[in-house]
Amino acid sequence: MKYTAFLIYTFLFVNILFSQDSIKKLINYYNKDQISSIGYMKDNVPHGYWINYHINGNIRSEGKFVNGLLDSTWKYYNEDGKISQVINYNMGLLHGDWYRYYDKYFIKCKYVNNKLEDTCFTFTNSNKLMRTIPYNNGVPDGIGYEYDTTDNRIITIYTYKNGFLLSRESINRYDDNGKKTGKWIEVDSTKKLKHEVHYNNGLKYGISKTYDLKTDKLISIKRYQADSVIVTSDVKIHEIKRDYYPDGKIKSIGSYYNGVPDGVRRDYDNDGTIIASYIFKDGILEGTGIIDEKGKYQGKWYFFYENGKVLETGYYRDGKKSGEWIVYDTLGNIIEVMNYFNGKLDGEYIFYFYNGNVKRKIYYQDGVAEGEYVEYDIEGNVISKGKMIGDERMGKWIYRVNDLLYEVEFSNDILNGKYEIRNIKNKQKLYNGKYFDGKPINKHYRYYDNKELQLIESYDIAGERNGWEKYFNTQGYLIYKVFYKLGNVDKIGNKKL
Repeated sequence: MKYTAFLIYTFLFVNILFSQDSIKKLINYYNKDQISSIGYMKDNVPHGYWINYHINGNIRSEGKFVNGLLDSTWKYYNEDGKISQVINYNMGLLHGDWYRYYDKYFIKCKYVNNKLEDTCFTFTNSNKLMRTIPYNNGVPDGIGYEYDTTDNRIITIYTYKNGFLLSRESINRYDDNGKKTGKWIEVDSTKKLKHEVHYNNGLKYGISKTYDLKTDKLISIKRYQADSVIVTSDVKIHEIKRDYYPDGKIKSIGSYYNGVPDGVRRDYDNDGTIIASYIFKDGILEGTGIIDEKGKYQGKWYFFYENGKVLETGYYRDGKKSGEWIVYDTLGNIIEVMNYFNGKLDGEYIFYFYNGNVKRKIYYQDGVAEGEYVEYDIEGNVISKGKMIGDERMGKWIYRVNDLLYEVEFSNDILNGKYEIRNIKNKQKLYNGKYFDGKPINKHYRYYDNKELQLIESYDIAGERNGWEKYFNTQGYLIYKVFYKLGNVDKIGNKKL
């Protein structure tokens, strides 16, 4: 990687002969009196130590070239003299430790032959750990963590695979009142899970799990309610009633509560075979089909609304849904048709409007959405379309909202890539930008209906506003500008705050 070009942009330069015949000292100027850089040239390429300056006279960067290639440690500074980056090179390639400094924190990573490897660390300026992200072959890959800087507890777990963020889980958090909330975990020094439990308003609720650190196996489960372990629960005391054939064989067995059907009832033929089963709740029939002696649903089933209308119907095989299932509204209109295999959604899943028009199509494989997703309005116009992988949006998606068409890109259900808005009628571009990990980055542009530029926004890689934000009138003239620095307004117009 050669960096000669960025040095040779000055208005004036002077060459001064060095003691060695083939090496010359080069001084570049912004103007007559203001030096922009000082360094050495060998065979017409930078060689040796170079210093570059901001126009205010402060050092901008300093480091060594070897035969025109960046080498060893280079330091980069802001206009105010504060260090912004420290980068190590080896014959033009990023190689070694890399540091990036911000107002309140800094990042430390490692490059190997121009690619990020190992772990990137984010620290506060007082060296408290904020975040770790693993890298492999130049992209995030593996499990990363975010830490609370007050007590070093993990508060977020990131899962990356080949550069894509698969999941982001918030843990070990406090609510606005300073009480524990949500999922809390305890890990050892190697990040092995020891214990997990859920909190609400500072009290334990739900399932608590404890693991063996040597085998990673679950060794204890407890259920909590408001910090108390639940060991018993209130249950209804049901009466079992039996009807018999004249020869004494069982005709039906049912569960009743206070004389009202509640639970399962089975009907038998004279040979003892179950011929029908019913599910009641407080005397209301909820479903009918076959429940075998092992308690598994079998064959064709019907489930009902409280008014007796069919809610859904389909087949079970050994307690698992199988084949086509149909869902109805209370008027008897089909509103959903889906397919199951071995208890999991598999194949096409279609939703319908009350008038019979298709509302949504999703394809499933082994219980998760895989493939094309399409959604329509009641008139049949596509209002949403894209691809699902593992129940998450991936790649290019389009959305129609009134007269606007959104074209966006996702990675694992998180905005990642292009974000564009157009007018459907005239296809005029109204907005154009890019997202990374759900946050806007780089330049974002907004346009008037007459195609003139309305607004330019600037973001850094972390999604913070960073740089000039410029506003234009409908004739294209600049009317207002604001300079942001790490999310905060630094200048309005040419006036520094």
